[in-house]
Amino acid sequence: MKVNEARLTYLSFLIALLFTVFSITQAADITFTEDTELELTGWAITLYILSDSEVDTFDTEGSILTVDIPTGSTFALGVGSPMYNVLSITPSGGSVTLTFDGIDFSGGYITQWQLDSTATTQWDILVGVSESNTSYPIKVDSVDFGDFNSNATGEISFTYTDFNLSNRIFTIAPSPSGGDCNNDSTVNLADLSMLLSDWNRPNSSCDFNNDGIINISDFRILLSNWVG
Repeated sequence: MKVNEARLTYLSFLIALLFTVFSITQAADITFTEDTELELTGWAITLYILSDSEVDTFDTEGSILTVDIPTGSTFALGVGSPMYNVLSITPSGGSVTLTFDGIDFSGGYITQWQLDSTATTQWDILVGVSESNTSYPIKVDSVDFGDFNSNATGEISFTYTDFNLSNRIFTIAPSPSGGDCNNDSTVNLADLSMLLSDWNRPNSSCDFNNDGIINISDFRILLSNWVG
């Protein structure tokens, strides 16, 4: 009798394990096999859902897009020709709901989006920006999350873990003004003086291209934004 009970317990464990594995690896309900144009109102630039994106639900209303992204899947938005990535979300540990309003899509780049989950999840996020090798501040619910450098192709990648099971609004600031060493919103002699005093030095606010040193590249950026 004890042997049979042990077998039943072991069998129940295997069934539960298989069910768990199946639940984790279950395919998304909707897979986009090609770049798909979004049909939303009020957008000056055409935005696309990139091929291989996966979601469980997909809804559009006016200028608002809402999708449920299952754990382990990736949902990506792109624009341009050739196509470039403007936002990509990959959750792990649970699904996440992405809400995006077209009013936050300007100049070919996304400035704000909202994520919502019902479990503690980790989100791998990639967002496209207008400038390569440039530092951008990112806020979560209007609180500074950190400054992140874009790569050579104009993309920023970061990971966020949500423990509070609530909406999170992500905001990325527009490209900072190149040449503004003292951050007074104008590029003039004061900035030029700071740049020259930091010439060939690291760790300077005049390092506009974030290459670790002040040189002719930073000088050219300053000149291109000169207002006097």
